[in-house]
Amino acid sequence: MSFISFIQKRGLWFPRSLNQAEFQQLYQAGVRDFRGCKFLDVDLSPYDVSVLDLRHSDLTKVRNLANILAQLQSGKINLEGVNLQGINLRQVVLNYSNLKGVQLSGSDLQGASLKGVNLQDASLEFACLNGADLSSARLQNTNLNHAFLVGANLYRAQLKGANLAQANLEDANLSHSNLRFVNLTWANLQNANLTDCCLSDTNLSFVDLDCSNFKKAKFGLVNIQGTRFSDELYLEKIPQKID
Repeated sequence: MSFISFIQKRGLWFPRSLNQAEFQQLYQAGVRDFRGCKFLDVDLSPYDVSVLDLRHSDLTKVRNLANILAQLQSGKINLEGVNLQGINLRQVVLNYSNLKGVQLSGSDLQGASLKGVNLQDASLEFACLNGADLSSARLQNTNLNHAFLVGANLYRAQLKGANLAQANLEDANLSHSNLRFVNLTWANLQNANLTDCCLSDTNLSFVDLDCSNFKKAKFGLVNIQGTRFSDELYLEKIPQKID
């Protein structure tokens, strides 16, 4: 029984790991559901990627991935839960895409356009997002531990419950963002714009806030143990959380 005949008789069952030949056979047979698959040195460029269901798949070994994703910039693609760890995605455009739960630890997303993207519950530890546009992004409960966000645009970003411990947010725009219950321990926020943002129940312990702009920022109970302010008067103005 041929590989294709086996698939046709058994439905959409196929191996979790696919090489180029196996993927091509499946695609030509009309298969478009590749959820949970691991692609091994597969070149997706010749195919219509917009019709594929790639949720929870491993794309770390896919060839020309950045170019493929760039072609999809006008569509609202769904890459929920995919593995993209350590991938070079500089300047990629994924506005309003569904990247919920995606694995992007150690990936290079410098200058990426991620407006309105859904990155809830995603892992971006040690990811480089310098200069990235994350305006209105959904980053609730996202792990951004040690992430690089220098000069990033996080205007109106939803960051409730996110982990930004030891992240570098120097010169970042966080105005009008929601930072409730965010862990910013040891983060660098020098020259950051925090105008009109919400900092209720935020952990700011040992954060560097030198020259940051707090105009109209909404402070609830926050932890400011060891926090560095350019204006020490903030210590009198901010309601402090006592452990």
